[in-house]
Amino acid sequence: LAVGNTLSALNDIEDSVQNVFSAGSLDVSLDSAGIYVSNPIYPTDTTAVSIGVSNNGSLTAQYNSAIIPLTADTDPCDYVVLDATDGTQNYSGPLLDFISTASLLDNPANWSYTFTIDSLAPPSVWDKTCYFKWVFTAWDKDIVLPVGGFVDVEEKSGGIRIGKTIVLNEILAN
Repeated sequence: LAVGNTLSALNDIEDSVQNVFSAGSLDVSLDSAGIYVSNPIYPTDTTAVSIGVSNNGSLTAQYNSAIIPLTADTDPCDYVVLDATDGTQNYSGPLLDFISTASLLDNPANWSYTFTIDSLAPPSVWDKTCYFKWVFTAWDKDIVLPVGGFVDVEEKSGGIRIGKTIVLNEILAN
């Protein structure tokens, strides 16, 4: 006994009239392009730069910013002190420790960065440059952390050049 060929078919149709599907875009941009490298800065001197961040997408975004070293030799960076503000957040401390908290980007943000060379910068870092990059990471406001979902990252490279200091330790009158 055997069962011969058997054919079957399943068919089901569902209607969903109340669903709405939409798509959005997440796109942030920086107002300053290119690479920022300072002229030589001497201990206790400062230099400043501003970077604007705008949301060009249709989704409401939140973002944070951080500074990441670009080279393995971070010795010069250890003597660069950073003061950063966007008007609501303030940071003052070592350059490479900077990371902002997440903020909504419903209006353009303008970050001001002021760099100061520590007065204790040793001769081993004189005439060297601290190379780093600003990293702005944006994600949808409804996501807690920037993993999964939409994420947009914008970067800008920078460098702070430490000047060579001349120390006069003896003056003789003629």
